[in-house]
Amino acid sequence: MRETNSGVMTVMVGVLLMLGACSRNSPGPLEGTWQTTGLDPMVIEFRDGESESFGVIEKVRYEERGNDVIVHSKSGICQGDGCALPQ
Repeated sequence: MRETNSGVMTVMVGVLLMLGACSRNSPGPLEGTWQTTGLDPMVIEFRDGESESFGVIEKVRYEERGNDVIVHSKSGICQGDGCALPQ
């Protein structure tokens, strides 16, 4: 598992749960399992066409823009929303 700053991941997950150019199903450099550290640790997994956190699986699409990967939700209340995640 990769570790990252808890604040960055908390914001990312918040936007991701609310959740152009090179749209695709593959998460590219985000692929795999990420774990936050700090007060509210969590695990997020990015897979082809979906992401999972807190046991909730969401259908998503990924888009690369420069050094960012944009994660767009394809279902749920946040359908269409995107979250930019730096590579």
